Amino acid sequence: MRKFFSIVFFIFFFILSVPSVLASEAINSFSSNIQINKKGTINVSETIVYDFSSSERRGIFREIPYIDTNKEGKQFELGFDVIDVTDENGKSYAYKVSNDGGNIVIRIGKEDLYITGIHTYVISYTVSGAIRYFSDHDELYWNITGNNWNVPIEKSQAQIFLNFNNERPKVECFDDCNIDIVDNSNINITSTQLFEPGEGLTFVVGFPKNLVAVLEPKEVVNFWDTLLGKLTLIFLIILGFIYYFIAPFIVFVLWLSYGRDPKTSSPVRAWYDPPKDSHGVSLKPAEVGTLVDEHADTKDISATIVDLAIRGYLMIKEQKKGKSFQLTKTDKDQTKGLNKFESVLLEGLFKDKDSVSTTDLKGSFYKTSTEVQDQLYEDLVKRGFFPKNPKKVRDKYYILGTIAFTTFNLFLGIMLFVFGRIMPRKTIFGAVSQNTALGLKNFLGSQARQLEFQAKNWHMFEKLLPYAIVFGVEKIWAERFQDIDIKPPQWYQGSDSGRFNSYLFVNNLNRATNSFSSMSSPPSSSTSSSGFSSGFSGGSSGGGSGGGGGGSW
Repeated sequence: MRKFFSIVFFIFFFILSVPSVLASEAINSFSSNIQINKKGTINVSETIVYDFSSSERRGIFREIPYIDTNKEGKQFELGFDVIDVTDENGKSYAYKVSNDGGNIVIRIGKEDLYITGIHTYVISYTVSGAIRYFSDHDELYWNITGNNWNVPIEKSQAQIFLNFNNERPKVECFDDCNIDIVDNSNINITSTQLFEPGEGLTFVVGFPKNLVAVLEPKEVVNFWDTLLGKLTLIFLIILGFIYYFIAPFIVFVLWLSYGRDPKTSSPVRAWYDPPKDSHGVSLKPAEVGTLVDEHADTKDISATIVDLAIRGYLMIKEQKKGKSFQLTKTDKDQTKGLNKFESVLLEGLFKDKDSVSTTDLKGSFYKTSTEVQDQLYEDLVKRGFFPKNPKKVRDKYYILGTIAFTTFNLFLGIMLFVFGRIMPRKTIFGAVSQNTALGLKNFLGSQARQLEFQAKNWHMFEKLLPYAIVFGVEKIWAERFQDIDIKPPQWYQGSDSGRFNSYLFVNNLNRATNSFSSMSSPPSSSTSSSGFSSGFSGGSSGGGSGGGGGGSW
């Protein structure tokens, strides 16, 4: 029984293997006609009879090396000129010629035309630089078929013509072959063996000197071995040294030279008004905050909303015990008495509505917040407080820092990010104005007895409250007024009842400013800018972009 199954298995395996054997490809015949010309070139015509069997293919490709390497390792480039590719009847084939790794590649056939069976290809080309010149003779040393075919070559032969009068040439074949010399100028070489993939037919024919012109191949000189290449290499080494070892210290020198604010007198101990521009106009709270820390942020936007409410452009009403706040436009003209960033803010808040909730604005207000911040920077540059936009200065260094990290220059990347953050500088006028602003901060945030002359009136409290918000000292400022019996502000409606107290009021107002800041934050990432939902919020197999399928060609 075991013997029976062995026989059945052998027959089954043989039956399966027969189609693959029958379908194997091969070169039935490879014939080469080579003419050696007096001008030092050779004309080659290869006739390849290729059997595709039942395999469906478009055609064949022929690779011929055009780079020769001598025993010293020097490389020389041969000149190749493909003349034509036809069938055995002279009908032209479609073909493309390309260079690939020191090889001329001739790809024959059409993309959309498949063929089977036996086809003949006649490839004609001219080569210059193939003749080798020695002290006592010249010769052609030529690999006829090439040794890199991936199919067997069943039959191969070559016919070499010497197009000049000559004594009997010296011919050798480096494979099993027959050599027949006719009339000292016609040499027939016929192989007597089948060449497996990776094997081929090679010969050499020698003849006296001065029968052919000297046409040597062009030496291939590596770019880095040329004078220009060596100079380039030296330059790159110097540049690399500067980039990896000197550039980090250059960043520090740039900060020392251009990143620090101009030296001015020390800030006054206390100042009771915000700084003014060159036209005597007081800076708004957001402008003061941006001037001092060189960042236009959500705190500055929150202070602006409070300032606009105090100036009568909107009302703030607490909802849901401080979890949400309603903003309502007033009847005051929304186009007069406003800076550009304030107009952008009001327009972004209300659009075509008269009343909005901070809860509804979350996510959608982020674009307006960014526009307001950009406008703040531009306004302060135009009014002479900064020579350049601080954000653009920082972004430039951050981009360079990212490039440094991606090129593995970690020290430079760290220096660019650290010093890039403090690289923006003010003008002399901006630095002097900052001192005034810091004096105002000292006044708002100090509980020193000699500064308690605050005039004890609501007007003083309201006027400077938005500035206290941008400085982060609003609670300290409110404590100065908590014992004063004053009426609640008309622009704010809270949920607490009872006697009004400035300190409790600011605590409630803090919830509002926190709400303003949250609506200025970037939108959630669960939905992309194009409206696609995230895979982290209910994704499934087969979802998302891409997909499809494929197979063999």
